[in-house]
Amino acid sequence: MKTYITALKGIAILGVILVHAPLLIEGISPYIMQICKPGQLGCQLFFIISGYLMIHSWEKLSSLSLSFCQKYWLFIRKRYFSLAPIYIISIIFYQILSYISTDCLHVDFFYRIVHNPLSIILNIFLLNGLDVLYFNRIVPGGWYIGVIMLFYIMLPFIYELYHHLIDKLKNSIYFIPIFFTLLSFAIQAIVALSYRTWDYSDRGTFLNYSIINQLPCMMVGISIAFKEKRSGLYARRNVMKLIITSFIALLYYYLFRNYGLAQIFQPIIVSIPFCYLFIYMKTNFSSIPQLIANFLTHWGELSFAAYFTNFLGTMMFAWIITLLFSIDRPNLLFLILIIPMYIITYYLAKPLNKFIKVLR
Repeated sequence: MKTYITALKGIAILGVILVHAPLLIEGISPYIMQICKPGQLGCQLFFIISGYLMIHSWEKLSSLSLSFCQKYWLFIRKRYFSLAPIYIISIIFYQILSYISTDCLHVDFFYRIVHNPLSIILNIFLLNGLDVLYFNRIVPGGWYIGVIMLFYIMLPFIYELYHHLIDKLKNSIYFIPIFFTLLSFAIQAIVALSYRTWDYSDRGTFLNYSIINQLPCMMVGISIAFKEKRSGLYARRNVMKLIITSFIALLYYYLFRNYGLAQIFQPIIVSIPFCYLFIYMKTNFSSIPQLIANFLTHWGELSFAAYFTNFLGTMMFAWIITLLFSIDRPNLLFLILIIPMYIITYYLAKPLNKFIKVLR
């Protein structure tokens, strides 16, 4: 994998850890919570990277002398087994741990895990992105796995759509993600009109996490891949555009964080600065100070494993601390724990990453 892609994954996972760090520290300042919240946009960056990488993965299979159905089966099987082994182990781990905590020790578990059989089955097949009620209640952060698997299922057809449209309209590469954003808006508007509220599109809801809302991010990644292949990646005054669009995206994030309607457009808006970040990392990665580059790539190499361990290193770690000690100064506790949270996540991810490679 290209080094700058690995570094981008590093940036994404560092953000994901940050957003989870203060969640279980009761009484923490809302200002600290809001400072950490944009870390969740790391998931959107992961989606963009996945869209970019999966195009190259599908094109490798497309070069084989096989039928579309055979290539499709190989692609889905490979993608499933790249995710499923460690995810199924996580399902078992959290089912057992939550049962011991709540039913045996009578202590509320750090995360609300459900034991619904149908939801467990959907999670085993990585189809929890279709589970309206418990899409994120079998494994912490499981929503991401469910959404990305649905994207993999759709990708070969999306690839054909891109080829068909780009052959007719060269500039459609820029408008396809916008079209899917408008499609997402139309679907969620129907829901909002049916229930007379936009609350079902708020952060944390099924629609907000769903493939419907997140797909534009993957489409941006696909557009980047096609743009690179056809005319290369470059942008005049890229750094200035990165700074301006980042400021606009953060302003949008904070100003409209409590409006369900606004969440529909957030994925495409935050994707714009991520595009310029992608271009910057590709064209200027060699000029980044070696220490920073090594730091980001190291985290990027562990990013998949760290996605699973960060819930233990942040939320579970804080939960244990608050069970063992009486907390009078939550803000100070956060400042004390934030670095250990990253360290725990990192050192849990290292052996898990090796284990994942064995499972694959």
